[in-house]
Amino acid sequence: MALREPGATGLAAIAMQTDRWFLWTPVALCAGIAAYFALPVEPPGVLFAILLVCGLASGLAARRGVALPVTLALAIVCAGMVLAKARMEAVAAPAIERRMGPVVVRALVEDADPARGKQVRVMAQVLSVEGLAAEATPRRLQLMMPGVQGLAPGAEILAKVTLVPLLTPVTPGGHDPALGQWFAGIGGTGFARDAPAVLAAPEPGFWLQAHRMVTQIRAGMGTRIQAVLAGDTGAFAEAIITGERSRLSDEATESMQISGLAHIISISGLHMSLVAGGVFWVVRALLALWSGLALHRPIKKYAAVAGLLAGLFYTVLSGMQVAALRSFLMIAVMFAAVLMDRPALSMRNVAMAALVILLFTPEVLLTASFQMSFLAVTGLIAMHEIFTVWRRGRVRLRGDRGVGREAVYMVGRYILLAAATSLVAGIFSGTAAAYHFNRISPYSLLANLVAAPVVSFLVMPMALASAVLMPLGLEGWALSALGFGLDTLLTISDWTAGLPGAAGLVPAQTAAGALLIAFGALWLCLWREALRLGGLVFVVVGVLVSGFKVEPDILVERTARNAAVRMADGQLAFADARRGRYAAERWLMASADGESLGAAAKRGAWACADGVCEARVKGRRVLFLRGLEGKALPCAAGDIVIADFPLRKQCRDAGLRIDRFSVWRDGSHAIHLADDGAIEVQTAQGERGERPWVTQVKARLSPQGPRSQQ
Repeated sequence: MALREPGATGLAAIAMQTDRWFLWTPVALCAGIAAYFALPVEPPGVLFAILLVCGLASGLAARRGVALPVTLALAIVCAGMVLAKARMEAVAAPAIERRMGPVVVRALVEDADPARGKQVRVMAQVLSVEGLAAEATPRRLQLMMPGVQGLAPGAEILAKVTLVPLLTPVTPGGHDPALGQWFAGIGGTGFARDAPAVLAAPEPGFWLQAHRMVTQIRAGMGTRIQAVLAGDTGAFAEAIITGERSRLSDEATESMQISGLAHIISISGLHMSLVAGGVFWVVRALLALWSGLALHRPIKKYAAVAGLLAGLFYTVLSGMQVAALRSFLMIAVMFAAVLMDRPALSMRNVAMAALVILLFTPEVLLTASFQMSFLAVTGLIAMHEIFTVWRRGRVRLRGDRGVGREAVYMVGRYILLAAATSLVAGIFSGTAAAYHFNRISPYSLLANLVAAPVVSFLVMPMALASAVLMPLGLEGWALSALGFGLDTLLTISDWTAGLPGAAGLVPAQTAAGALLIAFGALWLCLWREALRLGGLVFVVVGVLVSGFKVEPDILVERTARNAAVRMADGQLAFADARRGRYAAERWLMASADGESLGAAAKRGAWACADGVCEARVKGRRVLFLRGLEGKALPCAAGDIVIADFPLRKQCRDAGLRIDRFSVWRDGSHAIHLADDGAIEVQTAQGERGERPWVTQVKARLSPQGPRSQQ
């Protein structure tokens, strides 16, 4: 334990809490990784090597005193940048630069998951693409195609596919979907109208055979579940047992998100702790019944091995999803601590799990699931530490309460702990959820408090029992009990989602504000005693900074199929009630607007007739032209002209022109209008910078040759 000096503050207090320095290692590493991804251009690798050497040299030079933690932190930040750069170089692969096709694609199926309707989402390892040289062929493609017999992992397919580059953000500076796909080795997406031809594939290797076997087991379990449980209840059961969520209706998913129970759908830390932890406690309890074994053998370690194997089985069964893998790693670190006679629930174990994940996949730092899960776990461990210190310093005289009073005490204690757990987890994970999804769940505490006993004592035990009993054909009663529990959860979710103000939407935050809030939350958790309270300063400043985000006055969808203007009251009004729905829904969420696209298109800001929509924004006349290519255009009537077709030489007198070519080249547009007449235009491509995962799109390519437009 580090020596403490009463009254020490600032860097001196930090320097004394040497036992907490390690906990900041993943935070400093995250800072370096985030700094790398925030760069506007890709720097040379030698620059990062120089930074790392300088950081290590400064850390070694400051061997003691207040400067040591600062220099060590800087060295780890540099290491984070080097790590991210090394990961980028390791996964670098060609990507589709233009729309192509239909072209013939020959590939090996890695995964095939059902999508909406009769479509199948296929992850494919590419063997060849018609019209592309081997050195320009992507390593993997994500394809949508009709399902066909034999379309399974390991199958070799031949399909006529239309290929497109990775998607750009729906708003400039927004979430970049291409980044995650690029780091997963995906070089493009595509769709096939006709079913692929499944060819005779060579004998798959061991891992592919294992993957195929797991896929078949999951599909068989899904069929067994559907035979007993129908509708959303069956889809819910399939989601928590096998990880397959495609059958769950949009209405049920929306209800769970609003109520704050959506975390139950995705296999994550909650499920892993209940399954692996439940097996640990059951095995330990059973072994304890054998007095000779309990007295002379480390039954706790035996139970930890059983829990570890149960967690591994659940992870494999769930399809090795990223969230499940991360949760298994965290639970594995805790069980490893038990095997080494160390405390299982400790902040050090969480830090080690985060380090392992970041070392292998630093890009996951940018994902909402990583941020939400680790913030929630960190908050819960901090709560456990504070509660433990409080309990040690408190003299408690329980006396003889009697059976009745003891039962009341135990129930009350469970309710309080469940409420505190839900509150802390909700607050800490909610900071990331608010930034990524513009949503908070004001009734999350209530919903989780009511749902917690149902999940802990009915849903997860029956889900585990169903999986164990399926090979014996005895799962019927367990699935029926599970269905009752899931129906109860859906009822709780629908009731909570129907409460006034349940759809808690928040406006888009600035990145700086979100970072300050997250840093403040970590400061509160990772330091001890009065030093913790400094985190409140960062949180307050972060909240204030988050409110300074300037919203654009005009938005243009990334295919120019729709446009929106901001009215005087701050609401968005759309020119079209149907097209560009995905982007429109994201824009509305970012504005904390819960209306549908159809309702937002009826707000009266646009006057539309014969393919011409006109609106006024801050004194400027905005024209949105639809389907008028080759016709006479009313260009003189608009200061800003937006068209869903190429304008070419038309409307050159307009102050600003944005047409189909503009969005094809630069992605979505955000326009800011100043009172002095100045116009600032932000584009998705411009905000992304010049990075390896940012595809500089080129003219469309077909088997007959290049075309002049996308």
